[in-house]
Amino acid sequence: MDTSNNIQTTIHSPEAQELRIQSFWDKFDFEDKGRATSADYGEQHFVDFINLFAHVPKEKQNLVIKDFLAKVWPKRIEWVI
Repeated sequence: MDTSNNIQTTIHSPEAQELRIQSFWDKFDFEDKGRATSADYGEQHFVDFINLFAHVPKEKQNLVIKDFLAKVWPKRIEWVI
């Protein structure tokens, strides 16, 4: 029995996409200024994060943006000072 189609459907389900975007920054190390601000790592992660927006409702987008800003804002202030 080929279950690959079922697995793909589960991975790309709206629920899976919402969980993915909701937990996207959980393992990102905002303490590592070098990596967090680098184009290859930090910027690419941000682009990947934004690309997930097409797969979740607008209400979820607003929530994850607020969560992201709450995580990054204290570090951003440190980076500028």
